[in-house]
Amino acid sequence: MNDFEKWEAAYKRQDMSCFNTSPEAVLWLKIKDLSSQLPAIAKQLAITFYTSGVRAHCQELYTYLLEKPELRNKFENFRQFYCQKHSPGWNNTLPASLQEVPTYNWVEHYMPSLDRYFAATYLPRFPSFTALESMKEKIAAEAWEFVQNAWYDHWTRNYIEQLFFAHPRVLPSMGTLRGVDFFIDDCPMKLKLLYFPQAFLKSRKGTDVATTVNESLKNPKELLVWLYTEQCRLRFGAENRLYLIFHDTTKPENSWELKRAQKLLAEKIENYLTQFEPNRLPSITFPFSGKTYTALADTLFIVKDEN
Repeated sequence: MNDFEKWEAAYKRQDMSCFNTSPEAVLWLKIKDLSSQLPAIAKQLAITFYTSGVRAHCQELYTYLLEKPELRNKFENFRQFYCQKHSPGWNNTLPASLQEVPTYNWVEHYMPSLDRYFAATYLPRFPSFTALESMKEKIAAEAWEFVQNAWYDHWTRNYIEQLFFAHPRVLPSMGTLRGVDFFIDDCPMKLKLLYFPQAFLKSRKGTDVATTVNESLKNPKELLVWLYTEQCRLRFGAENRLYLIFHDTTKPENSWELKRAQKLLAEKIENYLTQFEPNRLPSITFPFSGKTYTALADTLFIVKDEN
């Protein structure tokens, strides 16, 4: 097995730790991310592919770049230009639009899908159509609440991603890499947005909320291990992760508003990226389905306190 095949096999089995220690492995990721642009890359680098098929071309490109450093520089320049050009553009109207959302009340029973919720809630309980018809306003209100909340989650994530992509150290993934939203320098990262998890608070019996949050701010490793270990089996991933965690210390139910706190978000993200050092990221080892995985992870707390 050559190195190209080794990185390919590691990626397929979600052994992502090698992509944190080997520049050659990161190069494999970058090539895979731009696999749809191989003809343009070949033209830019003035190289010829002698094989056929996307995978074979990726392998040839990998060899070219390792053997000829001058081509590596040209590839990085192409990647920088292409990823910046095709990253989501800044939406000037989005921040103001997010401020228009009056309430947010994400109800877990709507998950995993609204149609299942409606089917389970209304179909068995109302054999009378007249009785079902009497619930129209309630159903409409629930549907709107779901759509409004989902819209808010979608566009606040979009807004936060724009703040990351605007930083010179960040290049977005082009959507072909599982578990990679962007690279900070050469460090591949998945961005996760969440409120301080209630289940984690409950798991720490005898410790109050304020103490748990403060301890996690100072040393997030216990929380990070818990987040990886308790993830949904269907959405399992062992990739590097940056968790943005939103928490209002005085009114936790208002934590949702921090996802549109423009000045606070911009300052926090700018400071984090400016000071980012991959060798200082916590290394997280966690068990899942009988296997042990290792990833780099970090937290960025967006907190509103009583001050």
